Amino acid sequence: MHTRHLPVALILLAVLLLAACSPAGQASPTPPQEASAPGIILTISGGDTERTFTLEQLQALPVTEVESADGQYVGVRLGDLLTEAGFDLEAIATVQAVAVDGFSSTYPPELFTRQDAVLAYARKDGNLNADEAPLRMVIPGEGGRMQPRMVNRIEVSAQG
Repeated sequence: MHTRHLPVALILLAVLLLAACSPAGQASPTPPQEASAPGIILTISGGDTERTFTLEQLQALPVTEVESADGQYVGVRLGDLLTEAGFDLEAIATVQAVAVDGFSSTYPPELFTRQDAVLAYARKDGNLNADEAPLRMVIPGEGGRMQPRMVNRIEVSAQG
């Protein structure tokens, strides 16, 4: 009677072992946006200053609408955001927008202080597309490389 159940038990054991060894059974690294505190979608850092923002905090800042080749966006001016985060625009050498996947673009003062340089959190007609969220840099007239999607971090470098 026990020998009849042995093949079933071996098969069950083999399936369990395979499941435990599969990639789905391994712990995966936490994506950057999940590693932060709940609700935080943006971190701005530079020198001794670091500030985080939730979507609600960004939406509470003065709203700017901007149109680019990809559509109409709603967000906050990059210069206003940097000031809100505690940075003096005159003391900044460069600003780097970093995406969730590590892609980044660096902006000199003539770009990050433009009135139409916007960190967008929505499209005028609704949410950002899934491949743009949580935030997207929009600077009309600049190439695609200068308008990264999925931005979750901004790094500020002071003038030397």
